[in-house]
Amino acid sequence: MSQYGQGQYGWQQYGRGGTSDQLGPLVTPVDPTNGDSDVDRDTDLTIQIEDSSGIALGSIRVEVDPDLGFEDAFVYGETPQFKPGWDGSNSDVSMVGNVLTIVIDREEGYRSGTTVQTRVTARDIYGNPARLS
Repeated sequence: MSQYGQGQYGWQQYGRGGTSDQLGPLVTPVDPTNGDSDVDRDTDLTIQIEDSSGIALGSIRVEVDPDLGFEDAFVYGETPQFKPGWDGSNSDVSMVGNVLTIVIDREEGYRSGTTVQTRVTARDIYGNPARLS
């Protein structure tokens, strides 16, 4: 059974049976935003994840496709971890209130004309999956 199903958290105590919170964390691309074009090749990716009930930090994974296939850029396991190549000097993770901000600084600039895709996985403390703003 999954960690978020009837196992560790259980439907009776949390989730559908014990709370009305059925919305997962809200993921917002801050910079660049969806559809931005002519972005500087060295632009950092900034993402915010927000949930008033609490974010299950260990569920967070950010994957980026710099036009070569998706690869892990950031994983929040026991501690936040930027993966090699995505851990430039501006990379940072911070929590203010119920908003987690992740800044990913790719050490190597993107190729000109590249369409960069980002995939964010996160859950709230009740196991509800993330949603995109």
